[in-house]
Amino acid sequence: MPFCNCNASSLVLQRVTRSPEMATDADSRHLNRVVVTANLECYLPSAIELAIAIARSNNSGLHGLFIEDLDLLRVAGLPFSSEISLASGQVRILDSQQVTLGFNARSRHFRRSLLRQAEKSSLPWSYSKARGGKLSKALEESINAEFLVIGQSRGALNATGTMRPGRILLIDNHSQRLFQALDVVLDNFIGLPFELLFVPRSSGISANTTELLSAKLSSHPQGRLVELNPESLPEVIRTPGAPISSVIVSRHQPELMREVLQHLSCPMIVVS
Repeated sequence: MPFCNCNASSLVLQRVTRSPEMATDADSRHLNRVVVTANLECYLPSAIELAIAIARSNNSGLHGLFIEDLDLLRVAGLPFSSEISLASGQVRILDSQQVTLGFNARSRHFRRSLLRQAEKSSLPWSYSKARGGKLSKALEESINAEFLVIGQSRGALNATGTMRPGRILLIDNHSQRLFQALDVVLDNFIGLPFELLFVPRSSGISANTTELLSAKLSSHPQGRLVELNPESLPEVIRTPGAPISSVIVSRHQPELMREVLQHLSCPMIVVS
């Protein structure tokens, strides 16, 4: 995937497409409890599959949101902007028309995949595009959703597109939806070794939480529960090559989410 050598960051809804099962109200996407996002730099079928699994477990509809990165568009409008292809290493001139064409092509591909996988699972689904910051717009457009799945690069995936065995990072905020999301993620690790890194809201895990997590791991004999001190979290996130397969975090921790997106290459499940 081409990489832009300029950095820049957030604005507005374009259009909503629905399956026949969805309501005709233009705001019906907000009634879907699970939202999955994609953008020009990141579209993963595995993120859609993860979102579908969460939606099915919660008897919910699914909404796909393609975000046109406003930062990238602004950078492309600057004189002498260029991009470096990670495949060839070649430097090419970057312009807004080229970026817009890329947006359109990638969003069509994302929508087709969403349609195919949602209908295969008999899930009601809807789709929209929005322009803005990749994280801020995702949070804004999913304000009424219970779960938001943000796909990352392929760093945490095997060649087959499945999650690579490693570590699950669960950052507590006393929300039951964290554990609902964890149940879905654990289904990807049946029979595989992994560590569940649990970060309590404050130092120490309560007896009830310990009992709950131990019960969830009882059917995963190769899983191991590791408690992390909240102060050590930045170091864990910033460790190069950390084999973290997925992150589950609350939407009420936006700074932490930005840190995760900046340093980790794995899907992030955001709960309300």
